[in-house]
Amino acid sequence: MLRKITLSLILLFFVACASMGPQDVKKVDSTQFYNGAGIVGYFLPEVPEWTMLSESGQCSRNKRIRFIDIPILRRSFSLNYEMAHQMQLMFNLELGKKLSDVGAPFLALKEEESLFYQVLDQISAHFKIFSPPTYKQVNIVWIDLAINNPEVLARLKKLVSGSLLDEGHPVLVSSCLTYKEIEMFASELGLQGRDIRFISYEMLSIFDDENKRNYQLGINLDHLFKKDQKLFFWTPSTDKNVAFRGKLTYQKY
Repeated sequence: MLRKITLSLILLFFVACASMGPQDVKKVDSTQFYNGAGIVGYFLPEVPEWTMLSESGQCSRNKRIRFIDIPILRRSFSLNYEMAHQMQLMFNLELGKKLSDVGAPFLALKEEESLFYQVLDQISAHFKIFSPPTYKQVNIVWIDLAINNPEVLARLKKLVSGSLLDEGHPVLVSSCLTYKEIEMFASELGLQGRDIRFISYEMLSIFDDENKRNYQLGINLDHLFKKDQKLFFWTPSTDKNVAFRGKLTYQKY
C-alpha cells in the first residue's frame, strides 16, 4: 500500500513539472540584490527623503550616500570612533569612483564586497582621507549657511581671505556637502592651492560616540583631534551646532 502511494506521488510530481512551460520559469535578476549578502549587515537601510534636508544648515543634500552601522562595524573589526567614520567617508568616495568608471548606478555584489574589505584594510593600516592638522589651534569653519545666503557667503569670503585663520589651521565642515562638493566650494572661496582640510557629509552618522542613536546626523569632533588642541568653531549663527559636537570654542563671522 505504502509503495503504491509513493509511486502515485512521484507520478503527480512529474506530471506537474511537465505541465510547466518556459513562461512559468522566471530568471532571478541578481542586480536587485544591491546591498550584497556578505556586507549588508554593516549598512543602514536607505535613508528616508526628509533626511536629505538639514534644518540647522538650511541646505539640501544632493547626493545619497551609504551609511554604515557604526556600532556593528566597530564591534566586528575593533575600530575606534574616528576609524569607523573615516571608513564611511573612504568607502563612499571609492564607491563613487567605481560607479563613475563603470557608468552604472550600483556595483555587482562581489565587486562591492571586495571594495568594502579593501577600504577596511586601508583603515586598519591607518590610512586616512581626512588627516587632522597637528597645529595647537584649529579653526573649524561651518559653511552650510553660506551656501544659499549671499550675505553670509560674503562674510565667509571676508573671513577666509583675511589673516585671522592663519593663527590656526583651517578646516571647512558641512553637514550637507559631500567631500567633492566642499572641494568645489573651497575653490569658489578662492582657497584652491591652500592646505585646507574638509569634514563632509560622508563622515556624519546618526550614532553618537557612545554608539547610541541620535535624532539627526552628526559627529563628535573631539575624537578627530588631540586633547591638547584648541578647537575654534567659526559660525554665522548664535545657536549651538547640532551636527558638529565637542569641546568647541565658538567664534562668530
